[in-house]
Amino acid sequence: MPKLREIDAHDRKLLTLLQDDALLTADELARAVALSPSAITRRVRRLREDGTITANVAIVSDRVASFLSALVDVQFERHALDGVAAFEAREVPGDRLDRRSLPFGRERGS
Repeated sequence: MPKLREIDAHDRKLLTLLQDDALLTADELARAVALSPSAITRRVRRLREDGTITANVAIVSDRVASFLSALVDVQFERHALDGVAAFEAREVPGDRLDRRSLPFGRERGS
C-alpha cells in the first residue's frame, strides 16, 4: 500500500462528505468543495489508492436490522481490569444488544 499523503482542507471536506454518503457523484462533491468534477475524481481516486479511504460501507435500515445478529468477542490484556470496567460502562449509540457477556461470567450491571 502506498504511503499516506498529506491531507489538505479539500481532502478533509471530501472525506467528511463521503463518510456521510459514499455514493455522492463527482458533480455533487464538486459543488460542495469548490473544485472541478475532474479534480474531485482524481482526489478521491488517490484517497482510495493510498489507503486513506479503505472501504465503502452500507448502513442497514432499521427495517432489516431486527433480523441481523452478531456475536462479538472482545479480549483484554491480562490484568487490565480498568479497561474491562471502562468497557462495561461504555454505552454505544444505537446499541441494540440484548445482553453482553463479560469476563469471569459476569453480566452487565452485576
